Amino acid sequence: MRQIESMIAAILHFLTHSSKQDHDVQISQSLSDEIDYFLERGDICGAENWIYENLDHQDIQWLRISVCFYGKLNSYSNEYLEEHNFSRDEIISGLTDVSERFGFGHIL
Repeated sequence: MRQIESMIAAILHFLTHSSKQDHDVQISQSLSDEIDYFLERGDICGAENWIYENLDHQDIQWLRISVCFYGKLNSYSNEYLEEHNFSRDEIISGLTDVSERFGFGHIL
């Protein structure tokens, strides 16, 4: 969990030089609602797939959305993640992949 929190903090610091709380406010509510729709149903993989299907590596907002998504996942218990076919390793992998797509892989 702490490794993931450190990765998220590094990306957010590099992007905005602000705290996670300030950053969360900047995310489009409609995109956040779409992700929450998947998560409320326990469809973590569906949420991640939706992000990747819509990801625009030219729009930095998608990096912010992805980082906040993985941050939210990191707050879930290991048991919850396992029940929904997800793991902390997949969170790390997703954060790394998204960061590299936006050219920020070097900060992790």
